[in-house]
Amino acid sequence: MQTRSAIRAFARKPAAAQLARGAILALACAVMALRAPLLLKQPRIWAEEGTVYLAYAYANPAWKALVAPHQGYYHLYANLATLVALLAPMRQAALITTWFSFAAQALPLAVVLWGRSRLWPSLPLKLLALAVILLTPSSGEGWLNTINSQFYLALTAALLLVEEPPRDPLGRWLYRGILGLAVLSGPVAAFLAPLFVVRAWTRRDEPETSTQAWVVVAGAMLQAGIALAALQTPDEGLVRFAGITPASLLAVTWNRIVVVPLASMRGGRAMAALLLSLRDAGHGAALGCALLVTLAALGLFLCWRRPTEQRYLVLGAYLIALLATVSALAGPGETKWSLVHPGTAIRYYYAPATLLMLALAMRITWQ
Repeated sequence: MQTRSAIRAFARKPAAAQLARGAILALACAVMALRAPLLLKQPRIWAEEGTVYLAYAYANPAWKALVAPHQGYYHLYANLATLVALLAPMRQAALITTWFSFAAQALPLAVVLWGRSRLWPSLPLKLLALAVILLTPSSGEGWLNTINSQFYLALTAALLLVEEPPRDPLGRWLYRGILGLAVLSGPVAAFLAPLFVVRAWTRRDEPETSTQAWVVVAGAMLQAGIALAALQTPDEGLVRFAGITPASLLAVTWNRIVVVPLASMRGGRAMAALLLSLRDAGHGAALGCALLVTLAALGLFLCWRRPTEQRYLVLGAYLIALLATVSALAGPGETKWSLVHPGTAIRYYYAPATLLMLALAMRITWQ
């Protein structure tokens, strides 16, 4: 008992607390690196990271490469990473982009450790939140490459939504910078704009919430303008929005952010087969109603008598999952139903699945 009290007293000291957070972050980063250590020793340029971003940065002036949108949205982080990579010898370019993506994936861990959220006020709860972030299923396609860093930056933005605004000017500018980077690095963080507006409205006594909302809304408007311009290309809108029905959106959301994290990829494949069989049997409308009730009941359970921040986690998870499904490109000739398979486009569902699992973990009363 005396030893425990001594440890707690030591942890309350400012310098000791910073040291402890740094050690925990280093350990979490080590766990993250051990998932695929070869990628840090023998890094690679992944897909459009080379064929689009690096190639464009190589062939154009730096300022043009920094501000150029690609693939229907603006990705500041990938633009910046590839520009920095070109400053080094070409054989080192992959190493630089890999470490850029590693930093983006470590950012949500740092936000939890150094933040002041009512959801994880104590060290044990912070450790639980770190475990959820590290262990929620991700994917090879989204791991350690800058083009998919947007999904980890979107998760970071959602975590800042449930944080108390910093009290010091440096912290406020740091949070604004992170939110600006997230919303300018792909449309996923922009999906959270309505929740930032709601928080600013309900906390009008806290001016910083309004400032953060303006940052996110401004970035969302930019991304929306770029996306609308991209949809003017022939057949782009038809392909991207093919097969959108309430049943398909709800089935994808249910399987990808609830079933897969809780029942593994195997459980997700079994659920996908069941959902598709019900659709093929002509029960699409009934299936949509049942899933709507189920997801609403789950949201009510997770939010009942919980802090407002818990509602932001749940609503953020649902909002990102639904809008990501709407905007995701399915394969040639496929509809949104193809996204119900757990092995398809996993990157789109990492952030919402993590948010929902965080809400579930914080819903449990830990004694």
